[in-house]
Amino acid sequence: MSKKFKTPGIYVREINLPTPSITRVPTSIVAFVGYTEKAGNSTTSFLNQPKLITSFLEFEQNFGTAFVPKFTMDNASVPASDTFLIGTQLKKINAYPSQLFFLHTAVRLFFENGGSKCFIVSVGGYTQIRNKITIHDELVGAVVDHNGIPLQGGLKALEHEDTSSILLIPDAVALEDDAYSIYQEMLNHCAQVGNRFAILDIPGGAHPRSQGIDCITHFRENIGTQNLKNAAVYYPWLVTRNFQEASFLHLNDDIDLKQVLPEDGIQPIIDSETSTFEKHRALKTISPTYWEICKIIQKKINLQPPSGAIAGLFALTDANRGVWKAPANISISGVTQLSVAISSLDQRSLNVDPLTGKSINAIRFFPGKGILVWGARTLAGNDYDWRYLNIRRTMLMIEKSIMSGLKEFESYENEPATWIRIKQLTENFLLQLWRDGALAGSRAEHSFFIRVGLNETMTSEDLNQDILILELGIAMSKPAEFIIERITIKMTG
Repeated sequence: MSKKFKTPGIYVREINLPTPSITRVPTSIVAFVGYTEKAGNSTTSFLNQPKLITSFLEFEQNFGTAFVPKFTMDNASVPASDTFLIGTQLKKINAYPSQLFFLHTAVRLFFENGGSKCFIVSVGGYTQIRNKITIHDELVGAVVDHNGIPLQGGLKALEHEDTSSILLIPDAVALEDDAYSIYQEMLNHCAQVGNRFAILDIPGGAHPRSQGIDCITHFRENIGTQNLKNAAVYYPWLVTRNFQEASFLHLNDDIDLKQVLPEDGIQPIIDSETSTFEKHRALKTISPTYWEICKIIQKKINLQPPSGAIAGLFALTDANRGVWKAPANISISGVTQLSVAISSLDQRSLNVDPLTGKSINAIRFFPGKGILVWGARTLAGNDYDWRYLNIRRTMLMIEKSIMSGLKEFESYENEPATWIRIKQLTENFLLQLWRDGALAGSRAEHSFFIRVGLNETMTSEDLNQDILILELGIAMSKPAEFIIERITIKMTG
């Protein structure tokens, strides 16, 4: 209804019209899937539901503290870093594979290294006894309820969550060879969702390649060949700061220290009514054997696959420099040392493998600089377009941003006026990326091109089926050649 004016004069009426635009989607929000001490609070359960977390304190409030692993004491035949002598008998400290949970420390390293937001999908607690099949099914979400109906838990719970762009399942690495089926599910998931990039860990990555099975060769042989451009892998594992002090509480319940420790005076300490801390301190004082056991356990507790720290560095680089900058030559926080020292010669075989073409990123120590991430390649090392992870992640951001920004045009007529508006919006978006340094070229027209129209990207048959095709050519910073993308919109007419 028109407004009634009661006196002569000039009137101004401001009319707000929506201005379509294409905005960049977030690139540094991580999705973690794994096991936690709890999942929720007294009123709300977050089990198998993505929960947004903005600090490590908030994570512990909702999902609890770190897992306290138990270790066995077995006979050994060959001296190693995790063996010790009791009299003349060589003993080895081993952890139960089914009791290794890495999510808590991975989230801590994520926030310590620059992360600000993440989703947590908790698939269960620490206490339940599981076998490898159960763990696999819970992590990927291949579980059913008591009526046989599939539940959207684990990885499947993220299928309809489109905010996060980085995917991690740190607990998968504890499954050793069974981890690869989970990794393949992650790669397929990233390809299907379309805007997600995975960071994978190497089973056995805490050990040198010369010790037992070569973990790098084994990884390359078992990871498969599909969707490798959607993931990056890092080696070796990290030794984190001491947040848990090892004690006899980490030993399996069937180990009797009174029978194990050879020093005198052990029994009165074990049988005393003092606190656990007092017993632990007294045992360290009088028993060198106990002290040696604690040091071995301490090192094993602090071993951590690097994916959580790397995800934090992804987020830090995205915020400070942009997703198009490689997250390399930057230091890792919360880490005291590497589990394996890597030389320049070692790194050559990690970067390039003539047989499989699967690239592994090195983490190295440099005197005077500390521990640095020294690689930024995807697993698709032989793919010229997608061998660099910053290029792949930038294109994922561009694709998702344009698809989200143009969604409203699904209800428009597939006609020249619509094509012109779409081209203008896309050009403005890419022009801003060029100005920010994301694209190569001294001039904007050298950095990208946009095509849309009849007999240019579409045929008469496409128009009859209400299909709009937008073609982009984008010159990334490296490689400088144009990467061609075709975006198809199914119009409703």
